[in-house]
Amino acid sequence: MRGYVLRYLARVAEGASFPQARASVPLLLRGLVEARARAHAVAAGFETAHADDTAHVHRLAYLRARHVPAASDEPAWVARAFAEHRDLGAERRAFVGPTIALLLVFTLAGAAGGLAWWRGATSAATPRATAQPELPSIDELFPPEAREDEHPLRAAFARAIPAYTVALDARSRDQEPPAPDDVASRRAQVIDALGRELPALLPSTNAVLDAAEAYVATRGDDTYALDGWFNALASFHDALEREGAPFHLDAELTRDLRTGRRRVLVSTYRVLARRVFRAGDERVRQIDIERLDTLNYDQSLLGYTRPEARHALVRRDRIERFLVEHVLPSVHGAEESVIVRDYADEVGIEWVTDFEGWAHEDLRAEAQAAVARAIDPRSTGLRDLAAAITRRRNAVRQIEGDVRAAGVRVRLPNRYAYDVSRLAGLGAGTSRWLVEAREAEASLRSAPVRRAYDAVHEAFGLSIAEHEVQHRLDYEDGRLAEVPDVLARYVGETESEDRVNRRAERSNAELSAYLSQIAQRPAMARTSLIHVASFLMDRRSWSMPEAYAAVALFEALAREARIAHEPLIARRRIQRAQVARIYGALRASHDGPALSALAGRTWTTLYGAPIPAITLERGPSH
Repeated sequence: MRGYVLRYLARVAEGASFPQARASVPLLLRGLVEARARAHAVAAGFETAHADDTAHVHRLAYLRARHVPAASDEPAWVARAFAEHRDLGAERRAFVGPTIALLLVFTLAGAAGGLAWWRGATSAATPRATAQPELPSIDELFPPEAREDEHPLRAAFARAIPAYTVALDARSRDQEPPAPDDVASRRAQVIDALGRELPALLPSTNAVLDAAEAYVATRGDDTYALDGWFNALASFHDALEREGAPFHLDAELTRDLRTGRRRVLVSTYRVLARRVFRAGDERVRQIDIERLDTLNYDQSLLGYTRPEARHALVRRDRIERFLVEHVLPSVHGAEESVIVRDYADEVGIEWVTDFEGWAHEDLRAEAQAAVARAIDPRSTGLRDLAAAITRRRNAVRQIEGDVRAAGVRVRLPNRYAYDVSRLAGLGAGTSRWLVEAREAEASLRSAPVRRAYDAVHEAFGLSIAEHEVQHRLDYEDGRLAEVPDVLARYVGETESEDRVNRRAERSNAELSAYLSQIAQRPAMARTSLIHVASFLMDRRSWSMPEAYAAVALFEALAREARIAHEPLIARRRIQRAQVARIYGALRASHDGPALSALAGRTWTTLYGAPIPAITLERGPSH
């Protein structure tokens, strides 16, 4: 395994794309190898001042994997150290023989029971043309299942548009297939599917497809192509809303600096609800969406927007995953919490027990209050919900451990509904845990438990919606041009010499929106603050703009509340014990309304204006 990790890191360090590095690893080991390699790369990216240099970051990551201390961050020194410490023997010894044996075992196990395995790549939250490493080549994984109540346009968004995206992506790498899988044929299928059901959409559909193809074909300056894409997409969204079509389309536009390749990675969504929020004289449209296509890239955030967009977007499916994987286990018990990760190599970790205990108490209290408001103060639905989610997760984890030796990977539940029957037949030793999982699933199908889940999801979803609305207000008011000092010390200003500092832009946007999220909804204030803390409690998130924003947010709240603390970053590492200390002091002195008021004052101090009061004017319409 070590050899494969080193081989992967070395390939990227030498200038290979991520798909090329991935291709050097046997199929069944790719997920594990990529995860370990990414962990080294994320840590290296946080420690270097050259985080935009992918090859440099992966040379540092290679040295980390070999336990070679980096005495300098200078690219020339790191390149020499990388060459000096290459373990070519380990890279060569990584051999596919054991993996072939695992593949045979996996095939036999699949004949007995079957298992769906999915590996997705995450993408940035703000679709725009960027110079970045190539994402994986895309392909459809599993066709969406037919639904009895599906909308007549569902097939176009779930299947035809993704198939067009695959063809266009193949064209972008000069490998466009012949008809009927070429761009023209796939485009004709999209036009036919939409025109047959809703001809009024055809002008804006043709415009958005023209813009996508123009961007892929662009060589040199792409300003005109980008403007054309954003204008066409806005017109398409307006047409969908005008015609009452409950669907949404978005895309990540990328440009590779080395090859010049431009890609349009389209995602399609089902619209579940529409709302209108107001802040003073400004009105913001917001929609709840759920991913429809099954292409192998995704956004990892709970909501998003961007300056050119018309809407604030909330991903209900991502919120569902966050609740199932993180919030509800912590609601069930502090010992089940997974908010703090990767601390085994640290000393003085007493703070972990304290923080997980506080998170358990505060998440449970605010979730129970949401259930009480929506259903009944006497409802036991939340207790049963958290217990069932945790019981099912633990049972599936036991099954995964039992069959791992046979080379079978079982994916832990990350949605409310989980098909336990897929686990049948994996082995006699799993029968006890299969019963546990089935009993938990039966509990989750009960009406009181489902109503409790819906109440928690709705409360947290509205908080995320207000976060995204604040982004829209900030974009309209242009208030993010100046970065507050508490953040600028970590990310710099929004403009650095002759280029835009994207990290400062994104981090400043998140700092404003997270403070506003806490300030707008006192009933979910502690839950929102724990969500912010989660970016610091998981090392894998340390390179994200949200992590920089989180450091600045905790420092700013502590300053406003006059809470003494040691530096939150020392020796290039986030001092999570200090973050926990600030959280403990805040919860001891501020209930939900007081914490919201503190966040509002802090926002005003940082941005020099009264924080906008966000109210729901209309919605939701489903």
